Amino acid sequence: MLYVVTSVKAYSPVVYIEDLPEYTNTDTFKISYSALSSTDVTAKFYVRKDSDSTWREFGGAITGASGQVQVGGSQIYDGDGLYRFKVEISGASAETDTKIDRSGPSPVSNYWKEKVAGGFYRIHWTTPGDSDFSRVFIYRSDKPEFDANGSTKVYELGGPTGKDMTWDNVGLDSTKDYFYAIRAVDKAGNASSVVADNYSVTYITPGPTSGVSQLPKEEVKEEETGDVLGKDAEESGEPTPTPAENVFQKVGRFAKERTKITVGIAFVVLVVSYLLYRKFFKRENKEK
Repeated sequence: MLYVVTSVKAYSPVVYIEDLPEYTNTDTFKISYSALSSTDVTAKFYVRKDSDSTWREFGGAITGASGQVQVGGSQIYDGDGLYRFKVEISGASAETDTKIDRSGPSPVSNYWKEKVAGGFYRIHWTTPGDSDFSRVFIYRSDKPEFDANGSTKVYELGGPTGKDMTWDNVGLDSTKDYFYAIRAVDKAGNASSVVADNYSVTYITPGPTSGVSQLPKEEVKEEETGDVLGKDAEESGEPTPTPAENVFQKVGRFAKERTKITVGIAFVVLVVSYLLYRKFFKRENKEK
């Protein structure tokens, strides 16, 4: 009887960490990890501010192929800025980072409203010079006093910093007068104070005395466009980015690839065994 002995080496351990957003306006969030290893997995997490060279362990060791760790205020130990996070298992590690930003941008400047025709308004403004400026939110009402929130937001528009911008709002009721407000939003979702038609009127969404506020997530993400979009939006043609794989999708893909490799090895072993068997079987028959 012929025995074919083969050995398959244990694969190298791999660990994935959840990709954090480029910016965030909170110091409290969770980070997930997932790992593949031929041995038991114990994960440890570390943090450091980008300007530091020393990693600080936090959260304690986590046992298991996947899990998550809580980041709290004590991990953001040196104010706002770029923080790096690392997960380590035996033989592998992975990193991610995010910029903590809890201060709002400057408001827009040079704002004014132009009534071009009945039902046609053109809004003018200059974007702030902040490097993390993202876009503006435009609010509208047919009343001179209104709340600048998700229910009155009619458009949002990006643009470069320190740039003169316009937006055309057409197709409105020509028998009515319309009033506008505009605020700047940065990449972390922080909002500036509101600039409006009449500076003696307080347009709502109250924030701290500095005029800085953090918008609710639903208002930051929503894309209300009002009655008729401006020309800039109609011709933007910006492609929709492909979502990045999350940590569990990466693990699934890795596992599939490992499965294909294992099946391939088994097939090769089977073929070699069969050929050796035929060779020795024929030799035995000839000798007889």
